[in-house]
This record gives sequence, C-alpha cells and structure tokens, in this order.
Amino acid sequence: KIMLNSVQREAREKILYYLESETRGGCFYLIGGHVSGKTYLLKQLAQEICGSDENILNLNFYVSQKVLQEPNYEKLAKFHSPKFKVLITNGLKELFRDKNNFSETVFRDRIIHLLFIDHLEILYEYDVNFIPLLDSLSVRKGWEKKVILSIPGKVSNQRIYAFGKISYTIPKFSTQFWTELY
Repeated sequence: KIMLNSVQREAREKILYYLESETRGGCFYLIGGHVSGKTYLLKQLAQEICGSDENILNLNFYVSQKVLQEPNYEKLAKFHSPKFKVLITNGLKELFRDKNNFSETVFRDRIIHLLFIDHLEILYEYDVNFIPLLDSLSVRKGWEKKVILSIPGKVSNQRIYAFGKISYTIPKFSTQFWTELY
C-alpha cells in the first residue's frame, strides 16, 4: 500500500494523467523543496507503474560516468571548462537517444517509454540550461518518451526556480506538465 500525504496524492494523480495522455513525449516536472517527498513519490510511482524503483536514474551518477570516460576530465571539471558543459549536454543527448534507458511498460492499455530522473545537481553546478534541453530531447521524433523529473525548487509567477536560483519560464508546450510539492 502506498503511503502518501495529500500533496503527494494530488501530484501522483497529475502524473498518472500525464502518462495516460497521448502525446509525442515530454517532461513532467515534480518540483519541491528539500525533504518535500519528491524522491519518495518517484520511488512509489516507479514501483507502481514499472514494478520496481530500480529504474530511477540518478542523473549525477550517469553524467559523472560519461564524463569520467573523457581524457583530462579532472582539468575540465576543476576549471569549469566550457568543454565540460558540452560533455554533459552530449551525455544527456545520448541518454535520450537510447531506448534502453527507458522502461517500456504497458500503462492503461498503451505501451509507454518512461524515464524517472532524480539527483540532477550536476546540471546546476555546471550551468547547464537543463529544462529547455530536456524538453527538446524528450519530444524529438522517433518514439514517445515520457520523463518524470524531480527538481529541487519552487514555482512562482509562472516561473520555475530550480535549486532556488535558476529561473525558467514554465514551458508552454502542450506536452508539458508540472506539479509542486511543498
């Protein structure tokens, strides 16, 4: 049995609605402060929909593994080289291109390709403009990708304040959804 508070239950319903909607893909942003229950809700949803919470991607770890393959990565990281940002962006593009990174699951009589993402602080650290990038990557032609992304932050005046600092206008695409845990 899933134990969620009222805000998490409301967020869960919005996410299930998003997954049920037929789109060409897109991101669902689960936004909230630290210790708001974002990761717990992701785990519960992954378990409910995919049968396991093992398919939640720790983006910090994934990107770090990609970057470690680069010669001289220590110098690039230490000096915040622009090339380091390019390596991160290319790693994200590779992540979204490979269907094996998504869980293929039947959800309400439809096959969906789903990716849960948590722990994305490295994108903030290296100033990756991640919301527009992930939006773009998730709606690329090919196959329907549904992404549920946990973002530490808040929403105010139609803007997402990720990590309490970076401001993004809430995307106007019809494929975009968001909810805030507080």
